[in-house]
Order: sequence, then structure tokens, then C-alpha cells
Amino acid sequence: MQKNSRVFAYVRSANPKSNTNNQIEKIKDYCSKNSLTLSDIYEETSSGLIPFNARPVGSKLYSDCLAGLIDVIIIVNYERIGRNINIIDDFLKFTKNTGVKVISLSPQKQIKSCFSDELMQYAKHIKSQLKSNERECL
Repeated sequence: MQKNSRVFAYVRSANPKSNTNNQIEKIKDYCSKNSLTLSDIYEETSSGLIPFNARPVGSKLYSDCLAGLIDVIIIVNYERIGRNINIIDDFLKFTKNTGVKVISLSPQKQIKSCFSDELMQYAKHIKSQLKSNERECL
């Protein structure tokens, strides 16, 4: 990763009574341990079943990616992007097409826990896309 990369975090809670402090702390810790400067945090309360770009903060993040303002997005896990494999897939395609690297702090846990058994084959496809995306960004 380039030294002057513009690094942002995305955190989401589905419940207004919950908070995202745990996610934020994990991301800040990761940045500290990897000598990354966190530029800002995109934080929202929204259902993970709503398409990412249809959420207020998700839409803003998409606009900023298209404007070339973001190099890296850090998330705790892909469940923060969506609770639906199509939402995650659309997000990954979008970030790949805009040249934005996505770092998930726990990609294995998410891939195994988020999807039902009949979708695991498709999840494996997504996992291979993630690895390919990370290799291309290095």
C-alpha cells in the first residue's frame, strides 16, 4: 500500500440503540499497528438488507470513490457492507472497478457465518474475488 494512501473506515449498526464503538476501535487499532493514517470514518445506522448505495452514508461513500477521494476502505467484516450476498458482491465489483482496496479485518469469519449452506458456493466465488482484488492492489 502506498504511504500516502487515503484510508477510510466504514462502520454500520442496524439498531439505533447499538453503537459502532467496537468496530471503530478495532479499525483504529489495525491502522495503528500497520502505520496507516485513518482519514475519516463513514458511520451509519441502517439495515444490512438495504442496497449499499441506497443508504445515505453508503451513497456518499460511493460518490467519494467515484470522485477518486478514497484509496482504501477498512471494515471489520463484510457483514457491515450487507447481509445479502448480492449487496456484498455489488460492493466488491464497484470498489474493484473504481480502484479502491477493501480491507476486512475478519474475512474468513464473515464468509463462513453470513451465508446459508446453499449459498456457500457463491460465497467461495466472492472469496476468490476478494483475494484477486487484494493481489491487484498490492
